Amino acid sequence: MAAIRSTVGREAERSQLRRAFLRVRNGRSGIVAVTGEAGIGKTSLVDDFMDEIRSAGDRTVVARGRCSESLAGAEAYLPVLETLDSLLHRRAGPSLDSVIKAIAPTWYVQLATHSSDRSGLGEIREAPPAASQERMKRELGALLQEMSRIQPLVWVIEDLHWADVSTVDILNYLADRFDDMRVLIVTTYRPSDMALRRHPFLGVRSTLQMRGLYTEIGLAFLPPADVERYLAQQFPGHAFPPEFAGVVHAKTEGSPLFMADLVRYLRDTGGIVDDNGTWRVTRSVSDAPRDLPESVRGMIARKIEQVDDRDRRLLLAASIQGHEFDSATIAEVAEIDPGDVEDRLEILERVHVFVQRGEEHEFPDRTLTLRYRFVHVLYQNVLHASLQPTRRAQLSRRTAHALVAHHTPDTSLVAGRLAVLFESARDFASAAQYFFVASHRAVALFAFREALSLADRGLDGLRGLPEGPERRQLELGLQMLRGLALRSVKGWAAPELEPTFARARQLCQQLDHPPELFPVLWNLAFFNMIRGDLAAVREQTATLMLQAESADLPAYVMAVHHIAGVTAEFSGDLVESNRLLERARELHQPAEHKTYNAMFGIDPGMVARAMSSRPLWSLGYPDDALERSQETIALGRTQRQPVTLVFALIVSQGIHLYRGEAAEAIASGDEIIGLCREYEFPQEAEWARAFQGSAMAVMGRVHEGAAQLEASLGALKHLRSGLVRTTFLALLADACRRAGRIDDGLEAVDEGFAYAESTTERGFVAELHRTRGELLRLAGRDAEAEAGLRAALDHAKAQHARSFELRAATSLAQLLALSGRTAEARYTLASVYDWFTQGQGTADLVAARLLLSEIK
Repeated sequence: MAAIRSTVGREAERSQLRRAFLRVRNGRSGIVAVTGEAGIGKTSLVDDFMDEIRSAGDRTVVARGRCSESLAGAEAYLPVLETLDSLLHRRAGPSLDSVIKAIAPTWYVQLATHSSDRSGLGEIREAPPAASQERMKRELGALLQEMSRIQPLVWVIEDLHWADVSTVDILNYLADRFDDMRVLIVTTYRPSDMALRRHPFLGVRSTLQMRGLYTEIGLAFLPPADVERYLAQQFPGHAFPPEFAGVVHAKTEGSPLFMADLVRYLRDTGGIVDDNGTWRVTRSVSDAPRDLPESVRGMIARKIEQVDDRDRRLLLAASIQGHEFDSATIAEVAEIDPGDVEDRLEILERVHVFVQRGEEHEFPDRTLTLRYRFVHVLYQNVLHASLQPTRRAQLSRRTAHALVAHHTPDTSLVAGRLAVLFESARDFASAAQYFFVASHRAVALFAFREALSLADRGLDGLRGLPEGPERRQLELGLQMLRGLALRSVKGWAAPELEPTFARARQLCQQLDHPPELFPVLWNLAFFNMIRGDLAAVREQTATLMLQAESADLPAYVMAVHHIAGVTAEFSGDLVESNRLLERARELHQPAEHKTYNAMFGIDPGMVARAMSSRPLWSLGYPDDALERSQETIALGRTQRQPVTLVFALIVSQGIHLYRGEAAEAIASGDEIIGLCREYEFPQEAEWARAFQGSAMAVMGRVHEGAAQLEASLGALKHLRSGLVRTTFLALLADACRRAGRIDDGLEAVDEGFAYAESTTERGFVAELHRTRGELLRLAGRDAEAEAGLRAALDHAKAQHARSFELRAATSLAQLLALSGRTAEARYTLASVYDWFTQGQGTADLVAARLLLSEIK
């Protein structure tokens, strides 16, 4: 490739970039990071490399995105969205437009919300949403694969040290699929900022390096010889003193930005002049250092002083918008004619080399503007820092209002930028509003970590505002979003959820019980239920029932019956649980699932439908339980709501296990764990692993199954998830029994009893008694074993738990028969077995029938 550049040095680094590009052309994708501190020349090196590619005449797609310092990693996928947006605008036409629409519809909707020439957009908007970050990654991977199929793609991501977590995740995902595409990703970052922020990319970088997918090009300061070459390039035929290059190098230490600005400053102030065609230095070389700025920032400040007041106003207004800015916006902020602004920016680019022109752009309100960027981010930093606080706030407010006007009625695409601007303007109420919008948008992109960060930032700003209805309503919305994001990031029982929803409840009370109150109370009850605090849930359920009846809303009545029904089942009140969950099913309207999700963050009716199969099994209706669970799964698959589908699958997995269908439980577990990985459901994944571990033990993989159960119990404890713990401890005890680990099994049983006593989670206590009896029988302690099995039988009868009663009767009958008490054994088992009218093919009933045939 022919070299076209205005910089010097870096020959080894240029060769590394060229080799990486050649590898990509040959089908070997990779990531190259150009690293170094501010002013070292990262962007200049990458710009030269991009120019080389463009000038070579190859059919290579070149794209660029930038991370934002002001948003500090809080806006999800910012460089990805910027890159795709620039591709759509720069390579406009039906071909690329239709490719993105077909392959990456989720991204297309985010990009094209204000375009009038994309006829398929409305159709995409109405389509079911892509329901996870995983799908968004798949779409982007497929898009890059298709785009690079015919011609390679070079994608530059600048300032990666400010990247959001979701963008880093995207890079890691794409690296796993480099074999299927021809893509070179070139990033720039500052190592000090990356280390200071403990950036998530550092972990990804180590993995990529080990796999040979990552190359790092660290830039050092320029040596004296490169300073001499730069002077020769800028001032051909000069007659500078031999020591002048050394003075410049000593002053700047070889910093490219400092060196270039210093030399330009000397030329502009008469220190370097053109003397009849020969460039000369006009002052003593020994005196020169005393007259020059001491740092690159001092040099930039001196450079700013050289421009007139009108241009300085423009630059200061531009610095508020960020590293990139729009001519139309700063014209409004600086109150200067837009045409004059464009003329002045041209001079600031051509003469003073402050800015660099980008592309012509059209705002959503059809206003034309020119996109510019500062030649270096340090220029923007120094200008912004030079503003006094009051002036900075005034300019931030004007910039925010200008952007709002240009993006009305849909400001969601710039909500993050608007939030930061209003925050800088000290308008914390408006900032909170836009942090709310930005957080809500992040949730829509399944970027829950970024959504949490944005909600927290909005809440921080509100703390300084006076109390009042508007402030409380804003905070309530942010607290609810925070709760939703927390639940997704840390699980349903995350300890941070309690103060979040408790504060939301307090705000509702101060706002005189707005519509949000019931969902807030329901979420608090749901949190306590998942945590395993059933006593607290029962108390909250009574309040919820009063609220629901007062509101006279079927959705509320349905939701409270769901909570009450699940609580009753785990408390061991199976008949009441069945009644409550059946009522929830009757009130549930599946077509309203989006409304339920908007109210509660989940569809309680779908969860009630799924959970209603559990008391059915316990009460002795195993076929009805399976049929109910399968119906719910089928409905869940049509609704495309992953969280409720996963709940339905987990309940069904448990039903399969209880029916003795261990192979089906293992297969179902694989599907659930895959879905949980895709949608980032940590707690649900552990529930599925626990049931799967028990099924493994039943299938003969006893040690593996027991180990998986133990690991899941530990993970759930870490997640503060207590619900179902007695069940899993009973299943662990049974796995230990199968593995011959009697003492470990008895220890699990004892822990289960203690947990049931402290939480009142007594729905599986009969099975704890039975498993204890079986373990004691293995240990040869028959008298104690019989007592335990009789306790299991009595407990199951008291709860009307026919399925647990059958298991206890079968175990007791075996023990009695072995001791010669056959008549008692037969009566004990037959009196329970004869009650059943369904489930004759399930493992428990088959085992009972076989034992009855053997007892004479």
